[in-house]
Amino acid sequence: MAKGLLLLDEKTVEIVDVEVTPGFIDVPKYGFRFYSEEEENKPLMLIKKTPFGIKYEPLYILKWDSVFPGKVQIENKTIKIKKKSKTLNKVVQTVTIVATRDKKFTPEVLKKVTETKVIGNIIPTKKKIQMNGLAVGIVLGAILMYLMIVLKVIKI
Repeated sequence: MAKGLLLLDEKTVEIVDVEVTPGFIDVPKYGFRFYSEEEENKPLMLIKKTPFGIKYEPLYILKWDSVFPGKVQIENKTIKIKKKSKTLNKVVQTVTIVATRDKKFTPEVLKKVTETKVIGNIIPTKKKIQMNGLAVGIVLGAILMYLMIVLKVIKI
């Protein structure tokens, strides 16, 4: 499971659970969907301390009106400070979050559009395979029964 830092407006953020599928990042709580391009939008790694050690979890930065995850840019700037007769150079790091806005879609509209039957089938996504426990049990039982007959444990 991954986490997302969802920017709800200019001053409000929330850490939410997100589902990462090939090509998309889904926020089930709000019904948002974001594009996920692995090469361009690499997530930050969130450090969680557990009783068994340190666990790393991907953290995506998501903005409510942008269908692309935010990118973090870190810049170092040197500032000269003058105090009486001395000049000090101080290095300051600035962190900027860049979220590219798409004029056509918002995350809500993107989720609705990609889930429709006509357009949803055009965009290739990997479907999860759901195994039915009963079917697996029947297949394993048939294999065991065949082996027991071949090895003459059961006489027919």
